[in-house]
Amino acid sequence: MACCDLRPSSFVSAVRERAHHMPSMLLRGVAILWTVMLVLDACRFVGEGRWISCCLAGVEIACLWLLANRPLAGVAPVAILWCVFLVSPIPVPPAFGYVGLTAVGVLGYLGMPLAVVFTFVFVAADYVSHLLMADFVPPLAIMPMLTLCANMLLAGVIGCIVRIVRRNMRERDRWRMQQQHMAVAARLHDEACNDLVYALLTLRHSQVETANANDDEEYERLAQVSAAVEDALASVRSGILLLHASGDGDELRAERRRTLPVHTAIERQHSRVRELGFDGLTSVGDGARFVTSGTDRIAALDGLIHELFGNLVKYADAAHPFVCSVDVQGDTLYLSWCNTRAAQPNVTASSGSGIAGCRRLFEQCGGALAAGAGDGALWCVEASMPLHDAPTMSD
Repeated sequence: MACCDLRPSSFVSAVRERAHHMPSMLLRGVAILWTVMLVLDACRFVGEGRWISCCLAGVEIACLWLLANRPLAGVAPVAILWCVFLVSPIPVPPAFGYVGLTAVGVLGYLGMPLAVVFTFVFVAADYVSHLLMADFVPPLAIMPMLTLCANMLLAGVIGCIVRIVRRNMRERDRWRMQQQHMAVAARLHDEACNDLVYALLTLRHSQVETANANDDEEYERLAQVSAAVEDALASVRSGILLLHASGDGDELRAERRRTLPVHTAIERQHSRVRELGFDGLTSVGDGARFVTSGTDRIAALDGLIHELFGNLVKYADAAHPFVCSVDVQGDTLYLSWCNTRAAQPNVTASSGSGIAGCRRLFEQCGGALAAGAGDGALWCVEASMPLHDAPTMSD
């Protein structure tokens, strides 16, 4: 969104987005400070026998915490109370004004025009209220009103400054993360990718020599190793593409789309584990044979497929078949997996970081992944992920 775009729908969308990213810890810290002051004022009112003022302090505390937890919903009651009791003859707690200025600061964070409009509407409402209640309240003093107006505008400016500072910090963190991603991608390309290409070329050269020697068994063994190296090379390249995509802006990243032949990817892994004595049932729906989506989603899905078959040969019982099912319903991809855990697995130590990493990637893509023990010795995985971003409201 351009910074000069002042169309109503754009401004409303920006306000909602800013409300979602409000500095909650800062707001709650301010709320705690004003709560302590209001409680002290309430105790003083109790000692003086001003029960109505004490009740007002309690109401203000409730509105303050609503403002701290739900800024958009909390601004209105604070503003209403402030307008009513500024012209009321009932004594109010001294901290009452600080809560109102905090609400103006929240409006300034959401959008400086909101704080400006609220300030002038408040001043106008206060002036009209004094005219209507001239017989019950003292006449309006110009200088205190101008001072209050200046303080409100200052609070709005402070809120706006906080938003700008937070935005600049996020941009700086994003830039730093992009630089780290680019450094990792360069190292993957220069070391892992080049080393794998060298290993693959060496294996192919050995395959040619084996074919000339008519050693079919050795040739098949080298072919399997070559296929595994090719898969590893493809995974490294996918990781490099994903790291480069994360360094782009959101618009460029959204344009990068890939197609993953899910059925082919699963069958390739299936043939590899079958050679090691593991077999099972695979089912890929017609809509899931070729999945087209963003680079990050395709990388997450491809990584999960590799991780599941990798865990199969490490921890599963080869005497029991595994079951893998992939389908697309609507705009959501679903993957189910089950295998039987071995009493004596081929690998005994596990950090669990593989599935945890897959779960994190799925969640970042708006999906979910659950993995754990099923009935008996079963180990199951249920994953789902939207293939496209949710549509946003047009300007």
